[in-house]
Amino acid sequence: MMWPLWISAVTARCRDPRLCRAWHCDQAAGRLYRTAAGDGPTAAAALIGGGVAGAEIALALRHRGARAVTLIEAGPVAVATLRPRSRRHMMQALEGAGIGVVTQARIAAVEPDAVLLADGSRIASALTLGIAGARAHGWMARTLPVDGAGFVRVMPTLQVEGIRTCSRRATARR
Repeated sequence: MMWPLWISAVTARCRDPRLCRAWHCDQAAGRLYRTAAGDGPTAAAALIGGGVAGAEIALALRHRGARAVTLIEAGPVAVATLRPRSRRHMMQALEGAGIGVVTQARIAAVEPDAVLLADGSRIASALTLGIAGARAHGWMARTLPVDGAGFVRVMPTLQVEGIRTCSRRATARR
């Protein structure tokens, strides 16, 4: 049985799983690649969040060979933060890739093999990714440094300020 995988704007990147004990990273990556490759009879992906990040991940999954990809947006249009011309190009790219876009959708439940919408619709999904909101969720804002707009503060290397990485160099004792 497949369970939904949630990805947020902040992810841990572990180069050596023995050091940071992030076995779940391997499982998540394997599941993502299996779904992208279309393995299994119901290999489909649903992305909750129709912003730019959701659209990019949807296009990447289709490029990697996922059989069916659906982008789910709560608002009236997907990629709403883009200017009209850019939005038109992105929507053409999504349509050209065969990605389904569902707007004004409210999530009622996420099940192991589907996303259920408040209107009763069911979207099949072997892999469900939550990519909604470009700011830190409340629990992240309580545990990570955020700026006034709610974005996670990062260094020029894109590492979260004040958080040690899992690389040998960063964790080595001197």
